[in-house]
Amino acid sequence: MDRATSALFERGTVHNMDAEVRKIVMEAAIVAIAGFSLAPEVIAKIAGLATTVQNGLFAAPIDLPGTKLNKARAARPAYLALWADLARARFGVDPATGCLLSPSAESLVPAGALDPTHGLFHEFAEMGDAATPEKIADRLAQNAVGASETTGNTLLGFYIAISRTPGLMARLRVEQAEVMARLGAESLSYDALLNKMPLLEAALKESQRVLPVSHTIFRRALVDVEVGGFKIKKGQMMLIPPGTFQLLQAHTWDGKTAPPGALPRSYDQRQWEEAYKPERWLVPAAEQPNLHVFGYGPRKCVGMTVANLELRSAMALTLRRGTWVMNNAAVHVKFMPMLSLASGPTSITFTKDPLPGAV
Repeated sequence: MDRATSALFERGTVHNMDAEVRKIVMEAAIVAIAGFSLAPEVIAKIAGLATTVQNGLFAAPIDLPGTKLNKARAARPAYLALWADLARARFGVDPATGCLLSPSAESLVPAGALDPTHGLFHEFAEMGDAATPEKIADRLAQNAVGASETTGNTLLGFYIAISRTPGLMARLRVEQAEVMARLGAESLSYDALLNKMPLLEAALKESQRVLPVSHTIFRRALVDVEVGGFKIKKGQMMLIPPGTFQLLQAHTWDGKTAPPGALPRSYDQRQWEEAYKPERWLVPAAEQPNLHVFGYGPRKCVGMTVANLELRSAMALTLRRGTWVMNNAAVHVKFMPMLSLASGPTSITFTKDPLPGAV
């Protein structure tokens, strides 16, 4: 992530930020989440294959030469084979069974850290399944999707939101300068990212509220329940749009009920100054908006904290290195199949202006 954000300023103008954000978070997915310590060129190779494969997830179902789906299908075997080779190199293979050797605690990267790949061996053991290189590779590919697709899209929305809000970037840079001066080498620690940057946190949450990337949560009712007069039976499947809850609360902020079919001003990106206000989150918790992008309760997204760390790290590093402006004349965001500008790829120009102590 450090290399990827630095590269933005080396390039200057990035004409397709939609693809670039995935590269930024993919580095974290490979190193921090998968637990592999790899050379930059290997990370770049994995990220390139991952981008091609994941582009096929939301492509039109047309499997013809040159289409995204066709390219994804063609790249998938090489992508999985690379993960399998990396797993063999890291863990070794039992010649008798063809399974990967179960790692010891000392093999964690870094030693003693939480390592989800290490955890896969426990999962396979509990299921009585063989931890072959191919099966572990398939799970690593799935984890990479979960760690990069929605997180990368959220990061894109965050860059757009800051760009569209006059004065916010300068305020965020002031906060970063203060954190760096106060905490020094610990200014990007777990505690600093989650607890010492209130404006960055507020700006991110407001971006997730106004420009959400998750629109559907699936749940099964565990008991009979009645909600608003509607009866839901035990075992019934439910499709829950998180944005609906946020929309209902947004109506109350406007001071009146919007006409049927109309968005409340505090949720309407066409009225950006009314919609996007990080200050909504700089109040006591009881007065803050509802935010359901990660779900709620015991079934909420298991990667929520990791995703927040990725997003805050990427943005903190970017703010410390300089400033940026969007080049697109039209900045209306569409949400399906994934968040992007309706006018095409997001183009951003980055200008080096490092804060004191930034590298």
